[in-house]
This record gives sequence, C-alpha cells and structure tokens, in this order.
Amino acid sequence: MTRLFSALVALVALLAAGAAHAASFVYVGEGTPLVYLKGNTAPPAGWQDRGAGETSWIDSPAGFGIGYGDGDDRTILTDMQNGYLTVYARSHFFVGAERAGLTQLSLRARYDDGFVAYLNGTEIGRASVPAGSLTNQSAAFDHEVTVSDATFTVDPALLVDGDNVLAVEVHNVSLGSSDLSFIPELLGVDSAGPSARLVLGPYVQQVGRNGLTVCWETDLPSTARLAWGPSAAMGQLAESATPALRHEMALTSLAPSTTYHYRVESAAGPLASGQARTEGDRADPLRVVAFGDTRTNPADHAAVIAGILSRSPHLVLHSGDLVESSTALNWATFFSVEAPLVSRYPLLPAIGNHEGDAILYREKFVLPTASPGGERYYARRFAQVGVLTLDQYDSAYGAGSDQLAFAQQTLADFAADPGLRFVFVQMHQGAYSSGSHGSNATIRSLYAPLFEQYGVDIVFSGHDHDYERSTTNGVKYVVTGGGGAPLYSVPGETWTEAKATTLHYCLMEIDGATLHFRALTPDGNTTIDEFWLGQTVSECTADADCNSRAPGTCDPSDRGEWRCVAKACIFNCAVPPPPGPDAGMPGADAGVDAGADAVFDAVFDAGADVGDDAGAISTADANAVVLQDGGPTAGRDASSVAAADAATATRDGGILPGADTGEEPPTIGTGCGCNAGGSPTGVALAVAGLALTYLGRPRRRD
Repeated sequence: MTRLFSALVALVALLAAGAAHAASFVYVGEGTPLVYLKGNTAPPAGWQDRGAGETSWIDSPAGFGIGYGDGDDRTILTDMQNGYLTVYARSHFFVGAERAGLTQLSLRARYDDGFVAYLNGTEIGRASVPAGSLTNQSAAFDHEVTVSDATFTVDPALLVDGDNVLAVEVHNVSLGSSDLSFIPELLGVDSAGPSARLVLGPYVQQVGRNGLTVCWETDLPSTARLAWGPSAAMGQLAESATPALRHEMALTSLAPSTTYHYRVESAAGPLASGQARTEGDRADPLRVVAFGDTRTNPADHAAVIAGILSRSPHLVLHSGDLVESSTALNWATFFSVEAPLVSRYPLLPAIGNHEGDAILYREKFVLPTASPGGERYYARRFAQVGVLTLDQYDSAYGAGSDQLAFAQQTLADFAADPGLRFVFVQMHQGAYSSGSHGSNATIRSLYAPLFEQYGVDIVFSGHDHDYERSTTNGVKYVVTGGGGAPLYSVPGETWTEAKATTLHYCLMEIDGATLHFRALTPDGNTTIDEFWLGQTVSECTADADCNSRAPGTCDPSDRGEWRCVAKACIFNCAVPPPPGPDAGMPGADAGVDAGADAVFDAVFDAGADVGDDAGAISTADANAVVLQDGGPTAGRDASSVAAADAATATRDGGILPGADTGEEPPTIGTGCGCNAGGSPTGVALAVAGLALTYLGRPRRRD
C-alpha cells in the first residue's frame, strides 16, 4: 500500500496590519496518517530513511497522536503497557513548489515520556531521552505531556521535492507506565515577509562589566535587529538575517557603569524598547533583591514586582517556583508580569519543583554553563558578591554528587577571593523552615557544614510561602516565599528569629563590608525583618591602609587597586584613565579609547558568519554577537555553548553596582510588551500571541 498522499498542507493566512501575507504550511500534525512498528524487537536498519520499506509496519489512517492512557491520542496502542517499551512511527508528506520559498521549518511536539525525531533520515530533535544511539529497550526519562512541549528549529534544506518522511521513536519511562503519547506539528513558513509580533521580552541576561545579552521571542519566524547605544538616540545596530522565533543578541566591549538604551525590531519595524546598566566597580554601593515563589497569582506577583522596582536593584535573585507549571502560557504570564523588572535588571533564578523538567526554564534563561550540571546549578560573581545557586529537582545533590563537589569548590574559591565581601546561596527548599513543607535534611546535613566552613553570609530558599529567618553557627537562613503564590502559615520553631505570612521581598544594601538587610511588604510601608552584617568593620581610614594586603584579580581591561570604602578594604577593579591627550576626546565613552572601533560579528550555532559591511552602522563602537541556536539538533551542543561563551566574553564579576545616574525612573508596563510608541501591551498581548503559535528555540542540553 502506498503511503504517499497529497499534501496535508493547512495553509494559514497570517496577516498583520500594513504587512504582507505569510503562508504557514502544516506538513505533519494531529490526525496526519502514519505507519508504526511495535518495539518488541529492534527495528530494521535505516528505518528512519525516506526510502525505507514499510511492508511489516502497521497502517493507521487515524494518525497522530500515537500512544495510550492520556486520552489525547488517535492511534491507540492497547497492548503497549507491560508489552513493549518503544514504538516507531513514520509519516509521509508532500512538499511542492513552496519549498523554494521556505525560510523557517519547526517541529513542536507534545510528548510522554521521550522521543527522537528524524526528517528524511536526519535527526532533528530529541527530548527526555539519553544522548547517543538508542535501542528498543532504551527507557526515557519521566515527562508528562501536560508539563511542557518540545520545540526545535529545523533546516528547510532537509526537505526534498515530493515525498518526505517524518520518522520518530517514542520511548516510555518503564514497561508498566500508565501512559505514552506523541503529537507532533511540523510547520514551514514561506518568505512572504511576515509581520512578527512580540510574545515574550525583551529582557536582559548575562549583564557584566563589559557586556549584556538581550532576549526576546516573536510569534512568527522573523529576522532581528537590536538598536542600542548609551543614549536614547542609540545610534548602533546589530542584525541577524536568519528568521527565528527566539532571539538572543549579546553586546560586548561595552563600558562599565554605563546605562545602555536598546530597542528590539523585526523586519516590519520596532517591537519594544528598554535600558540596562552595565556592572560598576566593586567599590560602588550595591543593591541586591531576593524573593521567590511567584507562581499562581499574577496580581500579587505584580504587586511584589512594583515594590522591587521602587528600590532600583542592581541584581535580583529568585529562589524558585517561578511558574505554576512549565507551560508556554505560564512562562508568557511570568515574563509579562516581570517585564518592567527583567527588561532593566538581571535575574538569577533557581529551579523549583513547579519548573518541572526545567526544559523551558533553561530555554528562557541564559545562565552560566561551567558546572557539571550546566545551567541547572551555577555560580556567579557580581561586584563584591558571590552567588551559588543549587538545583534540588533536576540534578543529583546528595552525598558523592557532582553538585556537592561543585558547591564545595565554589565556596572555597569564593572564600579565597579578596574581591568578595559577601557570599549568598540560593535554592528552593532550605535547611531551616517551619512551614508546611519543612526543612530539607540533605541541605542541613551535607551543605550547611560547608556554609559554615566557608563563611556563607545568607542562604535563601522558598518552597514554603512565607517569610522566616534563623541563624545557625553564624549563617543566616532566610525563607522568602512571598512572591505571589498562595500564602502559608508559619508556626515557628526553636531556631526561628523572625516570621510572617505576607507578600514580601528582601532588600540588601551593601556599602563596602556593611550589609543592611530588610524584608519589606510590596508597598514598602512595613519592615517585616531587619538586620546588619559587618557593621563593626573598621579596617581602614584611607586607601593606603589596605596596600599591604595581597591583591585580587581583575579583567585584563581593568586595573585593580585596594580602596578604603566605609572603613573596609575593598579590592576594586576599574577602567584605568586613558593615557595621553586622547583622554578627553569628545564623544568617547568613559574608559574607552575613542579611536578603537570594534567589529560587529554575527555568530550562529550553525557556524555561518554573517559578513560585516565596513560602511554599515553595525560596525561601530562594540562587538555585537547574535546567538540564534538555530541548528537542526536539539539544544545547545558543546560547540555552540563554547562559541556563545567565547563571543559574549562573560565576566566573573559584579552586576550593575553603583548609582543609577542616567537611568529613567522604572515604571510598570514599559520596556517589554510595548508597541513602537511605548504604550504597554501587557499580559494580554503576550498570552494571545503565544496562543497563536509558540515555537521557541531549540532546547539546551548541557
């Protein structure tokens, strides 16, 4: 029986005002006919290939989804439970003359538990399964179809004229599993010039002394432009000619302690604007906010964000449970509420239990990848502060684990660094909590001794939706779960020093070696708790009093020197003044030689260099790196991560310390989800756009 049928090409006209039509071609979707092979035995060699034989395969006109137990499948595998672990499926589709105009091809799948997908014999994505070759006896990792979708950007060049085949192997977590499901959508978009709408962002990540990354997502594959500069006039432009749904543009060679304005654009014009400030010197005052558990109640979440914005923090920590569940819709709501904060200030999150398998979490955030767990747990230095973030849900963290060893080494490094005066640790469930979830015994028995040994100042957690503070052997433990989730009562324990059941955030104001901590209600009118650290420090009265100390380390572009700040010796890193008569040249950014123009490089995961036009505006004053993660494989492979790390020149150092000179007052509704005129589009736009089509970028696999 021939499997070739005329195209399942659902042509959808997507028209935006003032823009041309864009045609979307749904080549494979729910209800597309398929053939399948039960995994009682290994499949024949080359079963994924376009020309593979199908005489022994079972025909299913009902098509996708395929599986059992979830209630959402058309091809029901009634004998799979306790019968076989894996099922193989193939679906033919026809590609016609439109192939020449396709600029984007994407695969999105709802799945339980894991799968590997192939287009004409080439792997185009996998999710929730081990790396490498799999057999019919390979088990998947646990993943429920309701948790999150998997989305991959696919190279349209893999298509051929005429008959094409999408092949997939779907693996269950165990023989006795109660369900399995796979429902794909293979979508192509032509080159008619779609007018993309902003559905998420923009927001900043990887903010350092000399760079920052701007992230945003659109509802249709779109080219991307990032206008930027040290004033509202901007004047610089970074571009990507490759259509994508998720965009990450990293600017490097920026000046420290400088506010940069930016505007994200599609081919049709501006989408939204924002501004962010690069990291200042270690000697500058620093404001850090910590909070957590923002899920479930957007209105309460928004009230907390408004309170945080009133403090103009330089760095924000989040102890987990950012969303109710890890769906595209919930993430759109989260970023819509957080828009005025994350478009301006960097957010460092921890994984909570509600982040599920953390696939979308790791897609949305651009975090350090140096640990054995990649972005799941990590360490960062920000000015005079070191931050260690732990993962209790997607990584092993018990005795003998890589994470425990990483934590010990990180804290030892922090303790030996003379440039760090305060060390924070964050995770979702802490060592001391009297709320309904209680204390984490592993953290208390294995990690708390490390916190004490290496002089950690404050350990932040959430999970219990309340505020509670305790002190054990000199370490402060703060439960801060009042970011918007339903509140819990907190009975208190023998260790409890302060407690409250209310929405709140924690503010730390650091000057030299002195830290002033306050837990505040969103309106700022009530101080729930307050304490000081380092208040009695009296190490110096002048810079010269610190010169006998061993020096720390700085970036090559900075000059290090000991400074006396608030009676504390701080090893400060600062840009040296320019030598000679060039120092005062008009138009030069602070600390940057006006005669040194950097080159614009566009770097893609696929390895293609976008040429630099010597006369273009995009060749001035900074290196701008475009990270699209647009290759055909799922996630960021080792080479793309290395390229991204090298290109962004990520610094170990502070985030945005110093005064807010030149920053506009933060306001709700600006900087994210706004139209070209700056009016807020709010949650409704983000959620509506996401419901239309959300594809995202390929998954990170670290």
